[in-house]
Amino acid sequence: MMINRYYLYKKILENPHLISPLQDDKDVNSLFNVEESQEELYNQRVDEINGFCFLTVKNIETLTGKEAADLMQQKDCIMESLIGRWNSVNMSLNLPSTFKEALEDQFHVTQKHIYNYEKAEKKLTGKRIVTVLLDGNKTPLSVNGVQKRFGVEITDNKVGIEDCQKAVKRLAEFDCHPSKLQFMLSVYTETEGNECGDFPEECLLNCDVFYFVNENRMIIYKDDMPIFENNNGVICNDPVTLADCYC
Repeated sequence: MMINRYYLYKKILENPHLISPLQDDKDVNSLFNVEESQEELYNQRVDEINGFCFLTVKNIETLTGKEAADLMQQKDCIMESLIGRWNSVNMSLNLPSTFKEALEDQFHVTQKHIYNYEKAEKKLTGKRIVTVLLDGNKTPLSVNGVQKRFGVEITDNKVGIEDCQKAVKRLAEFDCHPSKLQFMLSVYTETEGNECGDFPEECLLNCDVFYFVNENRMIIYKDDMPIFENNNGVICNDPVTLADCYC
């Protein structure tokens, strides 16, 4: 089980009762001659969502202190987006939208996006192929007369200087001799229909590894800041020092 930033949101949006239309219990209310307004039903549903979040966290058997704190913060954000927001929800329902869609509007995230996020999250661990740019795409790689993209297999998004050297040797076998390699490790969600990038995707990992062949120097950038350098065997992992040198 993976606890991520959308864990409770997903649980709510997958719960048939919590996303069902706002309808009063006519059998119970008829006994007391009471008719509840839509706003009252909404406030009851918000209370149910709050209780559901507490119970969901409580029932997770293995939970670290940090995960528990993150989930409670997530619950607080959920409640903040729902408490006192009936007018906004009612506007969505009058479009008309389903109650689930109204919740998604309040959460600013859809169930589909959550599933895309989880799919992208799987790239953060294990083996995968990443694209390597050669001199910023200025040096072509030709295989049997056909230009190809170059990629390498990495594990857990880690690249060492040995991996860079192996990549250079592989390229040399095809008479390709770039002076700079850029390993593109960044991970984004991928929404169907957004292949042309009409709207921004969510970034789970913003990371690039640069290797300068002639200097045998590798430098890692995370969130657009240098965090690690191996300069021909001389290691620097002080982000402040690196920032002074490269920013």
